[in-house]
Amino acid sequence: MADLVVEMIKNSLNSFIRNDLNMAEEVRRWKRSPTISNEQIFRELLTFMMEDSKTIHRSLNDYAGIKKNLERIADHAKGIADMVTYNGYRRKRAASAYPVEERNLSRNANFF
Repeated sequence: MADLVVEMIKNSLNSFIRNDLNMAEEVRRWKRSPTISNEQIFRELLTFMMEDSKTIHRSLNDYAGIKKNLERIADHAKGIADMVTYNGYRRKRAASAYPVEERNLSRNANFF
């Protein structure tokens, strides 16, 4: 589950840096949700609880905290991807609404 969330963060930040709408759309439409992997975390904690019954309370608290925070981080990754997608489409729409004229800069340029 943590690997999935790390990959989501990497892809969303890379899409932000590169203005890559395709990568942002990939993060937004992530097929596997981090909630699917909750069973893996629960199984690992269950083995700890079966080995030592004194760790039950601590393990359940850890499970709840880990799950909540990883899902929250995944939501932030999707939020970054949403922002990249929104800004990218906004830029495309603005560019088509206000086309820039072609200019011959070498003819009109005064650099010094």
